[in-house]
Amino acid sequence: MSLATNALLKAALATWSAKTSLTDMLPDFVAWAHQEICRRLRAPVLYARASVTVNAETITAPSGFLAAKRFYLDLTPRLPLHLTDSGRLIDMTANLATGSYPTHFAVESTDTLAFAPLFSGSVTGQLLFYKAPTTLTADGDSNVVLAKYPFLYLYGGLEALYRYLEDDNNCDRYAALFSSLLGSINDEEAKDALRGPLVGSASGNVV
Repeated sequence: MSLATNALLKAALATWSAKTSLTDMLPDFVAWAHQEICRRLRAPVLYARASVTVNAETITAPSGFLAAKRFYLDLTPRLPLHLTDSGRLIDMTANLATGSYPTHFAVESTDTLAFAPLFSGSVTGQLLFYKAPTTLTADGDSNVVLAKYPFLYLYGGLEALYRYLEDDNNCDRYAALFSSLLGSINDEEAKDALRGPLVGSASGNVV
């Protein structure tokens, strides 16, 4: 069975569970899987880039922001920004003199990025971040995770379905499948991101 769209995913949830009386609840189960994927998946499949103007102590994060991967200021040479916690950031703003540009940043909420030490300049920053996949709402909807890892949504949806039914055995079963697949994706995509390109021989063959 194909899982290419939201409609096909919901049909698969009904088929796999053999529950035909939960049609109205299926969007909730998909939504729960989506929420958990946004919370726990941290793989390059979610990478997005954004140019942001760094001109104040706090700025609004890009739409769909989940977590930061890399951030630098577009200066010559480039100035990497170091991720730290908001408590450390407050100490820096209190104890360090105002400079031209910040050296550290923190994620204060899902929509706010903060910088330190205090600074007087304005500069473009280049942010690589994990972006939430498109929400599955309409029947024809899809997103990057459903396209590449459809069973992640299926297992997550089934965990939510059996949790709703208070069927602990099946809930635990699909929770384990969901967590195992999610962990495997995180691990494998992290390794893939560090692998170098294939090396070709003089004849053009891969060696």
